[in-house]
Amino acid sequence: MKEMITPAEAAGKEVKIWMTREGVTQKELANILGVTQASVSEKLRGKIAFNLNDLVTISAAFGISLGELLGDGILNAKVPVPALHGHFGDKKIAPIGFIPTGATYEVVGPAGLEPATKGL
Repeated sequence: MKEMITPAEAAGKEVKIWMTREGVTQKELANILGVTQASVSEKLRGKIAFNLNDLVTISAAFGISLGELLGDGILNAKVPVPALHGHFGDKKIAPIGFIPTGATYEVVGPAGLEPATKGL
């Protein structure tokens, strides 16, 4: 079985792929984002998540769409959701994870969750 990675790690992996394609170093990406190289390193490893502003800035710098930067595997993944009872704000939802499957990802929800399509 392949190891599950967090959404932050999956995004970091996709950004690394584009950095390689564009010939951009961590230091150059740090300058683009206005952060330190150490911060970029943490984000690329998924230790700190890229925020939406980071991802939009990176895609603009590379001349690509946000969808191209993150790839279909992340953007079009069907995320399993729990059946919510009561108010959404009262319910804690466990984090999801990704399992790399080549060029895409399989999305895995917390234990005990059923896919949104169950019963259809």
